[in-house]
Amino acid sequence: MSNLHTTTAKELYFSWINHVENATTAEEIVSLYLDNSILIPTFSPDLCVNKQQKIDYFQNLLTKKNIKITTEKLICQDSSACLVCSGLYTFHYTDQNRRFSRSSRFTFIFKKIQDTAWQILHHHSSELPN
Repeated sequence: MSNLHTTTAKELYFSWINHVENATTAEEIVSLYLDNSILIPTFSPDLCVNKQQKIDYFQNLLTKKNIKITTEKLICQDSSACLVCSGLYTFHYTDQNRRFSRSSRFTFIFKKIQDTAWQILHHHSSELPN
């Protein structure tokens, strides 16, 4: 993989983290996803296959306070027209005045939509089994 793609894949991944940690609306996060993208989320048993489902999911996630995401492992790959990032991350957040951490595994597939623009085509995140 070229350094340009490696940098781009990592930048896209960390842009998603920045949006989740700092967003004030779910729409800010959902703007990173293609309308027909698939989200298999960490905090819900439901698949999110349309824009409204993603908005609903992230609205619920944003009810948690002080969200921080730490990345334990990140592997990025170039797959022709797509960039792939997989790894391990942990969500840290406050809910009902209690601090929680949820370790998860993830895969993001970013699709190029213009010369320099990318959006999330597929995002799977699931809690690590014990």
